Amino acid sequence: MTGTFRHRQSGNAFMMVLIGVVLFGALAFTFMRSGRQGISNISTKQATVAAGNVLSYAQNIEKGISRLRTKGISENNIDFVGADPAYNNLSCSIDKCQVFMRDGGQQQWQPTPGNANDGTPWAFTGALRVGGIGQDAANAASSDLLMVLPNVDVTVCREINRRLDIENPGENPPVAGSAGSFNTRFIGTFTAGGSLSGAAFDGKFAACYATGATYHFYQVLLAR
Repeated sequence: MTGTFRHRQSGNAFMMVLIGVVLFGALAFTFMRSGRQGISNISTKQATVAAGNVLSYAQNIEKGISRLRTKGISENNIDFVGADPAYNNLSCSIDKCQVFMRDGGQQQWQPTPGNANDGTPWAFTGALRVGGIGQDAANAASSDLLMVLPNVDVTVCREINRRLDIENPGENPPVAGSAGSFNTRFIGTFTAGGSLSGAAFDGKFAACYATGATYHFYQVLLAR
């Protein structure tokens, strides 16, 4: 009887250890997966609204650029000064070439949509090119005009790509190769820079991509 009791105790102890190992493994997997996918502090509903606002605004600015070009404005005269005085393009001396003027692109400057990112403002750059678009060569002549939303929330990033029919492999936004920097402000001059390239979004005029542990959205405003 005593032997049977001890056997049962040993069996129960073994089961408890086994259950503990399984639970620890599951917990470790969850943390590892969270680390790979990024951490989000917003709900799915909030991400859906934010993603819609990001895409809507980016498309409006693209229309504004098209309106300028239709009016005969040179690509080198496009002016984003309404976003920040640092974007002042000295080649633009009239309202007609300003994106954020009624007589120009007819767009209104807006801060970043709520919940979309960490509050870092939109960036406008002529120092990057998107793979599969335009001339796609490593020189200034092939750099595209882009607007970029830096430091996007990972859930918003995934939702943006879902709407654009871009795959998030393993629920992770695609990684951009040779992404370069979007910190070179466009003030009328295109410069050679990095390339946003990758099988997931080559040839895509808009996408959300990963660089390290951060996520950024881009919209091509003018392909060159």
